[in-house]
Amino acid sequence: MQGGKIPTREGRCEEVLVITRKEGQSFVIGGRIRVKILEVDGSSVRVGIEAPGEVPVKRAELLEGPAPPSQGAGEAG
Repeated sequence: MQGGKIPTREGRCEEVLVITRKEGQSFVIGGRIRVKILEVDGSSVRVGIEAPGEVPVKRAELLEGPAPPSQGAGEAG
Protein backbone atom coordinates (compact mmCIF):
# COMPACT_ATOMS: atom_id res chain seq x y z
CA MET A 1 0.00 0.00 0.00
CA GLN A 2 1.16 3.48 -0.73
CA GLY A 3 -0.13 7.00 -0.66
CA GLY A 4 -0.99 9.19 -3.58
CA LYS A 5 -2.76 12.41 -4.46
CA ILE A 6 -5.72 12.92 -6.73
CA PRO A 7 -7.06 16.22 -8.06
CA THR A 8 -10.59 17.26 -7.08
CA ARG A 9 -13.04 19.14 -9.28
CA GLU A 10 -12.17 22.29 -7.35
CA GLY A 11 -8.51 21.98 -8.34
CA ARG A 12 -7.26 20.88 -4.92
CA CYS A 13 -5.36 17.65 -4.34
CA GLU A 14 -6.52 15.11 -1.79
CA GLU A 15 -4.37 12.39 -0.30
CA VAL A 16 -5.61 8.86 -0.92
CA LEU A 17 -4.48 5.37 -0.04
CA VAL A 18 -3.44 3.49 -3.18
CA ILE A 19 -3.88 -0.29 -3.16
CA THR A 20 -2.86 -2.53 -6.04
CA ARG A 21 -5.10 -5.59 -6.54
CA LYS A 22 -5.43 -8.20 -9.25
CA GLU A 23 -8.61 -9.78 -10.56
CA GLY A 24 -10.13 -11.99 -7.85
CA GLN A 25 -8.33 -10.21 -5.01
CA SER A 26 -10.06 -8.09 -2.39
CA PHE A 27 -9.50 -5.76 0.54
CA VAL A 28 -11.52 -4.97 3.66
CA ILE A 29 -12.46 -1.55 5.04
CA GLY A 30 -13.20 -1.22 8.74
CA GLY A 31 -13.70 -4.96 9.16
CA ARG A 32 -17.22 -4.71 7.72
CA ILE A 33 -16.88 -3.76 4.06
CA ARG A 34 -15.21 -6.05 1.52
CA VAL A 35 -14.23 -4.74 -1.91
CA LYS A 36 -13.40 -7.38 -4.52
CA ILE A 37 -11.97 -6.87 -8.00
CA LEU A 38 -14.27 -8.99 -10.16
CA GLU A 39 -12.95 -8.32 -13.65
CA VAL A 40 -10.34 -6.19 -15.39
CA ASP A 41 -10.93 -5.51 -19.09
CA GLY A 42 -8.53 -2.93 -20.50
CA SER A 43 -9.20 0.35 -18.69
CA SER A 44 -12.49 -0.91 -17.22
CA VAL A 45 -12.67 -2.58 -13.79
CA ARG A 46 -15.73 -4.35 -12.32
CA VAL A 47 -15.80 -4.09 -8.53
CA GLY A 48 -18.02 -6.00 -6.09
CA ILE A 49 -18.83 -4.49 -2.70
CA GLU A 50 -20.13 -6.43 0.30
CA ALA A 51 -21.40 -4.07 2.99
CA PRO A 52 -23.98 -4.19 5.78
CA GLY A 53 -27.42 -2.93 4.76
CA GLU A 54 -27.10 0.19 6.89
CA VAL A 55 -23.99 1.30 4.99
CA PRO A 56 -25.00 3.26 1.88
CA VAL A 57 -22.88 2.54 -1.19
CA LYS A 58 -23.20 5.06 -4.01
CA ARG A 59 -21.15 6.02 -7.05
CA ALA A 60 -19.23 9.24 -6.36
CA GLU A 61 -20.51 11.01 -9.47
CA LEU A 62 -24.07 10.70 -8.14
CA LEU A 63 -23.08 12.46 -4.91
CA GLU A 64 -20.96 15.18 -6.51
CA GLY A 65 -23.57 16.48 -8.91
CA PRO A 66 -22.92 17.62 -12.46
CA ALA A 67 -19.42 18.67 -13.46
CA PRO A 68 -18.93 22.39 -14.01
CA PRO A 69 -18.93 23.33 -17.70
CA SER A 70 -15.51 23.60 -19.26
CA GLN A 71 -14.44 27.03 -20.44
CA GLY A 72 -15.64 27.81 -23.91
CA ALA A 73 -18.00 24.85 -24.06
CA GLY A 74 -21.43 25.71 -25.35
CA GLU A 75 -20.63 29.35 -26.05
CA ALA A 76 -21.98 30.82 -29.27
CA GLY A 77 -19.31 32.59 -31.24
